[in-house]
Amino acid sequence: MIMTQQTFDHIKFDPNVPVEKIYADPAFNCRGLLDATRLMELADSISLHGLQLPIMIQPLDLPDPFKYRIISGHRRFSACTKFLHWVTIPALINLQPMSDNDAKFLNLVENINRQDLTQLEAAYILQNFIQSGYSVHELASKINKSVGWIQSQLSILSLSPVIQTTVIKKRLSVDDIDYLASLPESSQEQGLQFLLSRKRKYQKKSKKLQQRPKLADLRHMMHFLMDCNCDIAARTLAWALGLVPTDVFKNEARAATK
Repeated sequence: MIMTQQTFDHIKFDPNVPVEKIYADPAFNCRGLLDATRLMELADSISLHGLQLPIMIQPLDLPDPFKYRIISGHRRFSACTKFLHWVTIPALINLQPMSDNDAKFLNLVENINRQDLTQLEAAYILQNFIQSGYSVHELASKINKSVGWIQSQLSILSLSPVIQTTVIKKRLSVDDIDYLASLPESSQEQGLQFLLSRKRKYQKKSKKLQQRPKLADLRHMMHFLMDCNCDIAARTLAWALGLVPTDVFKNEARAATK
């Protein structure tokens, strides 16, 4: 992402904020503990491709040497400082005064829409806000999601650990999660196998439907239909193969329907 130092309304971009002046408050990292392996993978990606999205920070009255607090981008900040040893980092500085809750919701909105966020991580993030006193309807309004979507994510936490692991890997649909959560824990694994089996059958069926016949197959079918005296069907295939002009085929089709 190539940017210059500019100000857009209340957001200012600075490509070189000293990392020693940035405070990474754990309370504002809604994704919880940072996994070292995933941080190393992120650091490798940043090393190869650069930091694609600046972190977001806000000026705050903090003890020296800190001048800013991270609103979003804790994983990026940790990858750049702990593994790549950056001394400065590109950052969007949010100059708009905001409460701690507003800042936390900004962090939530950015994370909940990230592709690398697992469904289980989303569930724990939402649960933390629920435990802080927010209702499901308030969360839905804040993050522009449906109440049903939030309830479905939260229901993941009621699943057994084995099922939760599969949810992370398979990214089950909202309906699938609701179905599993409605089952007693003793039946959830059996219910999961049923869902996965159904998905595999659907994928095989879809793959077959997507496979188009080869040119040789079409020619073979045309001769087969001719042998069966299915003249119009055979002529249709011949037209599709480019062996019969369109105007001739149309006249033959009209004659066949009279």
